[in-house]
Amino acid sequence: MNHHYVSQVLSRKFFNKDNVAFLYNKTTHRIQKLRSTKSLFSVKYLNSKLTEDGNVDHSSIEDTLNRYFETDFNKHYNRIVSAVSADNIIGQPIPNSEDV
Repeated sequence: MNHHYVSQVLSRKFFNKDNVAFLYNKTTHRIQKLRSTKSLFSVKYLNSKLTEDGNVDHSSIEDTLNRYFETDFNKHYNRIVSAVSADNIIGQPIPNSEDV
């Protein structure tokens, strides 16, 4: 189980139009090209936990993060980007901000 401590939905925002992200490796002092978020910001079994009966639960934490954070992330992200890039008058409410 490969679990991400930075959500893939957020990591994907750093990929360019060619679906490439660049990562500086402090150990090798090289820049790496990434084409996937699969191993980016991840640790094996990070969100796994032992249940009361001794079984390993790999999905309940992941499911909760998905339900409350990842599912609507792009919708909220796009609203924030739109609001920040719009020509709004300082001190006035941002249009549709009550929807966020």
